[in-house]
Amino acid sequence: MKNTSMVLGIIGGGIAILLGLFLMLGGMMYLNTSTWENIYNASRNMRDAISKSEYIQLATTGGLVFLGFGIGSVIAGALGLIGGIIVKKKNVAAGVMMIIAAGLSVLVFFNVVSMILFILGGIFALKKEPQNVMQPYPTQYPQPSPSPENQPQK
Repeated sequence: MKNTSMVLGIIGGGIAILLGLFLMLGGMMYLNTSTWENIYNASRNMRDAISKSEYIQLATTGGLVFLGFGIGSVIAGALGLIGGIIVKKKNVAAGVMMIIAAGLSVLVFFNVVSMILFILGGIFALKKEPQNVMQPYPTQYPQPSPSPENQPQK
């Protein structure tokens, strides 16, 4: 189960980090005010409805939200990735880290794929490994003793 947990944590962490990087890139593109000024100046209906400063403020606020979601997703991915890496040495700590990462994945941008992988990895990390226990019954049955008539003749 620890190998499964390790693989799930690493894959979930990679997906969350990639999503976070894309969100941060999108947020940085939203923060470019010159683009929003050009869009505002090109739209006559926009100039009638809202002032230029309000429009740019709304656009950059959206950029900050995406940037925050991206940073949160990278943090959740890093936490799950670290949990997946250390699961063979400290399985309880790794399981807790992956479950916390699953909660963060849901909160930041509702990253369901990483959340499911982290939850499964965390449960598998916390599950106790079965110990090798001797079977209660013998696997081989005793052979019947040969009867005198079946004895080889000398």
